[in-house]
Amino acid sequence: MIEIKEKHYFAYGSNMNLNQMAFRCPDAEVVGPVRLEGYCLAFCRNGGGNGVATILPEEGSYVEMEMVQIKGVDSTLRETNVELTKNAKLFVTERLMTDGKQQAESNIEVQLNGEDSSAQIISRSVGKGESVQTFHPNAIGNSKCQAHIQCDSIIMDHAEVGSIPEIRAKNVDAAIIHEAAIGRINDEQLLKLRTLGLTEEEAENVIIQNFLN
Repeated sequence: MIEIKEKHYFAYGSNMNLNQMAFRCPDAEVVGPVRLEGYCLAFCRNGGGNGVATILPEEGSYVEMEMVQIKGVDSTLRETNVELTKNAKLFVTERLMTDGKQQAESNIEVQLNGEDSSAQIISRSVGKGESVQTFHPNAIGNSKCQAHIQCDSIIMDHAEVGSIPEIRAKNVDAAIIHEAAIGRINDEQLLKLRTLGLTEEEAENVIIQNFLN
């Protein structure tokens, strides 16, 4: 049996409305209020003309985000937009596992506007059953900056997994790297765990847990 560590979700924007949160995540429980110093909430228009909640760190600030979805949600679309000013740093870790007929799409856009700003975006996902998932991170270097995008996915059963890392430089001193890989569980890893007495399902669960953590 896999032990899933407790995860807390930091809600902002429309998810601060308890009725809205109850509709989107019926099993979620309110832990308590959290205040982040040095950040502001803004709203930018997306492609459809709608307002999207956005985190805008101040100069020299530090933003760390962890987005987790482990089953339990039939369909989800996440839009995250971040603008980094001078010396600002962003670390994003996304962990996702879908199963059955679940659908999940996550779009992250990071504008590195300030000198010596940096961003690291890491995504690890597992697609099972007939689920469909798409991850689209986009790092845009508008100044002297550094950014790294890494997307790794395990595909199982009849799932569909899409990973679309995008990078764009608008300054000669922008250094941006992206990596992406999608593959099945390694047969040698499965065999090694099976020799320790685990069933195939137990071995798969151990590999998935280690991969997502």
